[in-house]
Amino acid sequence: SALSETIAFGLGGVVTMPAVRNFALYAALAIWVDFSLQVTAFVAFLSLDARRQEEDRLDCFPCVRVEGVSERIEREGTLQRWTRKYYAPVLLNNKVKVVVVV
Repeated sequence: SALSETIAFGLGGVVTMPAVRNFALYAALAIWVDFSLQVTAFVAFLSLDARRQEEDRLDCFPCVRVEGVSERIEREGTLQRWTRKYYAPVLLNNKVKVVVVV
């Protein structure tokens, strides 16, 4: 978990070698900041993105509203159809499963 990694790198800050100490302290800080942002900002951005999708706004230009987007989303796209018809059956083959695991 992020807490254990932060503690482990924080303990690395006790080392007398300056390079190792600096690396460990910066890594501990980076892991803690990453965890904090994932818990707070990432969830907030996900909720804002969900609101954007419900209002039929574009992802790159959220100020632009597109009419009739909801109807197009319900239809299966080309990539979904290809994945369902060709890619998924290959991945679900027992021989391929063994190769992936090995």
